[in-house]
Amino acid sequence: MKLAKSLLAVALVLVMALSVCACSVQLGGEETWNYSADDKDGTVELFNNFTEKTFADTNQVVTLTEKGKELFTETIDGTSSHGVYNTSGVTESGKTDTYAFKDGKKYIFASSDGETQYYMEGKKNYEMGYRAYKKYLELFDWNEAKGVTFSAKVDGKKENEKAVSKETLKIEMKKGKSDSLTISATSEDGLVKKLTYTVNSKDEKIENEKITLDFTYGSAKVKIPDISKWTKSE
Repeated sequence: MKLAKSLLAVALVLVMALSVCACSVQLGGEETWNYSADDKDGTVELFNNFTEKTFADTNQVVTLTEKGKELFTETIDGTSSHGVYNTSGVTESGKTDTYAFKDGKKYIFASSDGETQYYMEGKKNYEMGYRAYKKYLELFDWNEAKGVTFSAKVDGKKENEKAVSKETLKIEMKKGKSDSLTISATSEDGLVKKLTYTVNSKDEKIENEKITLDFTYGSAKVKIPDISKWTKSE
């Protein structure tokens, strides 16, 4: 999580009018399309449209890696979520499990690192753990956009009416000659399969730092632990 905070801090250093252009061509059974943007609002619109179906899907497993090392995995099954954070060198167990789920009308967030087990009630606490991977993608919540340039492009293709539609997304944000944030992603039928973002920052001494999120769908299952003996935290 320290790494994620570091990368998000770099995004804030970059800090982000609608200008989305579209084109669609159909030849025989094949259809292709593309969208582009060259400002903040258009870029955000393309990103939101590209991820909309994924962020609404309720059966998925998301794995976040950096340099081949698994940092975080989240399993979403309906209204329940199980997150596993790699806390090697921080906790004795080397991992921290978080759970977000509903118990009747109660919203619950629970956490266990092998030593400490606690839970909290309330919708805000629940939302802290449910679809937590989105926190790694909050790259556009910037207060200012001075000196930042944007470009975004989506290319889509469908070979025929019954085929799977495929899209690619490419976003580039730059500030000066040394700070940049690049996002590339692929999707099938509107569901993101892989998303990678790369950060460069001279001030933060970060060079080509890559984070990758891989998505799978349809087989996610979450088993909620018995928290009756866990400590309730306010």
